[in-house]
Amino acid sequence: MTNNTLTESTPELPPLNDDDDYFPPIEEVHTIFAGPDHPSCRKTKISMYKNFIFRDVLRPFVFEFPLKLKFGDIQVTPGVELISEETRRQPTVSYRGDDRLYLFIMIDIDCPVPADPYTREEVHWMRANIPGQEFWLGEDVVPFIMPMNPFNKHRYVALLYEQTRGGLRFPNLIPLQQLHQEEFRKKYCLKPVAGTW
Repeated sequence: MTNNTLTESTPELPPLNDDDDYFPPIEEVHTIFAGPDHPSCRKTKISMYKNFIFRDVLRPFVFEFPLKLKFGDIQVTPGVELISEETRRQPTVSYRGDDRLYLFIMIDIDCPVPADPYTREEVHWMRANIPGQEFWLGEDVVPFIMPMNPFNKHRYVALLYEQTRGGLRFPNLIPLQQLHQEEFRKKYCLKPVAGTW
C-alpha cells in the first residue's frame, strides 16, 4: 500500500545489491527463486516484484497464504493508494495460518522521502508471538503508528513471518526504528510466509 537464517525448504539466493539488472523475468522469480505459492497470492507477488519491493527490502519467498489488512471499510490490495486520514486507526489483520507462532511487521520503505530513502524500513507496527490465526493474542513490540506522508507517496509493506524457534523477545526496539528485514529475519530465524503492500 502507498500513502501521500534460511530454512532447508528455502533455496539459496544470490546476495541483494543495487544493480537493476539483478532480477530475471518474473516467471523465474516465481518458479525458481521461491517455488509454488498459494494460488491467490500470485497477483500480490507480481505487484511486489514490479514495484521493486523484492529489490529494495527482501528476497522473494513462498507465499503460503494471503495476508489481509483492512483500514475500517477499506480492504488493502497490492499498491492501493490511501491518504493519512484513511490510515489513522490500526488496521485489522487476518490470514489462514496454522498452530505456529507468527510475527507481523509493517514498515515504511521510502523514509524519509522516496528519492533518498536513507532511513528505509522504519517500523510502524510490530506484533510478535501470535498464536496461529489469533492475531489479537500477539504482543505489540512496537505499537501501531499511523502512516503520515503529506508530500510524498510512500510504500508500506506488511509481512508475516513464522517464528521458527518459538517465542521471542525484543527488548530494545523503538517505534520508527530502522530495521533491515533480511538482517532481522536471519538474526531471529524468521521464515516469511505472507505479505502485502
